Amino acid sequence: QDNNIVLVLNNIYTIYQVDDFKAKLRRRLIKILTNGRIVRLIFNDEYIKELYIPRFINDYNYYIKGVDLANQFKEVYKTYKIIQRNWWPLYY
Repeated sequence: QDNNIVLVLNNIYTIYQVDDFKAKLRRRLIKILTNGRIVRLIFNDEYIKELYIPRFINDYNYYIKGVDLANQFKEVYKTYKIIQRNWWPLYY
């Protein structure tokens, strides 16, 4: 799961300036059949390499616990939309 491609939709961050990326030390992933070519292309023979990642990805990884907690709190309080079904009496 951790090696899969992820699609991200973002509406508050940009990726056009140098400040929009952050240098982070990343470990090389385990080479498997699906990602071996990509891992070799980026890391070569290095085990740890400094990579520039978008700031919104870094913030998501840093604040993921807050997102998980918000989802847990949201599940406790269920809200139901009131549905008006005025068309039912027309068919009886």
